[in-house]
Amino acid sequence: MKNITANMLKCISLVVVMICALSSVFITPNFESSSSVINVNSIYSLVPYRDTLVNEVSLVGEYPIIDTFVGTVTAYGPDCVGCIGITSSGYKVAEKVNGVYKTITTTYVDDEFGELRILAAANTKFPIGTVMRMSGANIDGYILGIVLDTGSAMRQAWSRGEILIDLMFETEHSDDVYIFGRRRNVTMEILRYGR
Repeated sequence: MKNITANMLKCISLVVVMICALSSVFITPNFESSSSVINVNSIYSLVPYRDTLVNEVSLVGEYPIIDTFVGTVTAYGPDCVGCIGITSSGYKVAEKVNGVYKTITTTYVDDEFGELRILAAANTKFPIGTVMRMSGANIDGYILGIVLDTGSAMRQAWSRGEILIDLMFETEHSDDVYIFGRRRNVTMEILRYGR
């Protein structure tokens, strides 16, 4: 009887150890580097980037990186199909003049971070007020932006496990939007989550 009990305890212990080992393999998150690298040989585009190493270093020291993601950034304007010149946060970015939307701004002045580019994102993951720094091989320096808007494309991408961010430009019909296009493999460092 003692032999059977000892063998059962050994089997149970072995099963528990195997479950723990397997769960650590499948449950452990994939850690990504949280360091930001400025790529000197990156492609230039017409987006107003923050491009000095001094700004990059001081920003990293002052604002710790909360989370890091890799995703896609696209361009949009306040005159896009379905847009009304007011972001989903209620921030007015354009007004209708003679049936055409005229842009007022593509930036927002934040009390903590200063002037930021306006972004649209999936609000279930990136609530209104989320501040992120975006960088990558196809972005010269980095873009510092704040989530003030959302859209069905961003929400659908998030539901598929992808990250899609829209960067606001003056108009959907500008060359800047076409030049910026779709930037893939962009590193998105969260400096503050919104509420």
